[in-house]
Amino acid sequence: MRLRKRFWLLLFVGLLINQCVHSFGVWAQNHSSILVKSNSSNGAFISQNYIKNGLNHSPPLQWSNIPVQTQSLAIICADPDAPCGLWIHWLAWNISPGLKSIEEACPKNSTLPNGMIQGRNSFGQIGYDGPSPPPGKLHHYYFTIYALNTKLSLSPGSNYQEVKQAMAKHILSQGYFMGTYNSH
Repeated sequence: MRLRKRFWLLLFVGLLINQCVHSFGVWAQNHSSILVKSNSSNGAFISQNYIKNGLNHSPPLQWSNIPVQTQSLAIICADPDAPCGLWIHWLAWNISPGLKSIEEACPKNSTLPNGMIQGRNSFGQIGYDGPSPPPGKLHHYYFTIYALNTKLSLSPGSNYQEVKQAMAKHILSQGYFMGTYNSH
């Protein structure tokens, strides 16, 4: 009788440990983040070079920790603090997973020689347009890099909703760099 209790107890503990290890392994696999950085620290005030009323250049971005099964990358720069809701500053997709960075002042062409395609931001323009919030509170700008298991079949100039819908079931991992800005 004692032997049978031990057997069931050991079986139960073994199954429990197996489930915990499996669950953690799946969690770790699905939640490893892409590491994203720029030429300033995360959360820092955005330079005049990158605001709409300044030079309006896209900032340089570098990333690492891309999953090996990645087929393409996408970038979305968004301001969730805009008075009208989410304001999109940049949409880009079909970036080669072999690319590890984007230089400052990315051209505002809908299609670039490296295969990257850019969409229409909330200003109605192709490519990046920097912060231009109304005076007042501090705004946060998230430059999110997405690793996708496919290339997106979208036309150049597609909008945020179209990009978001196309990416929906294809995101392997993501990470972001966040900058802040406010108008006085």
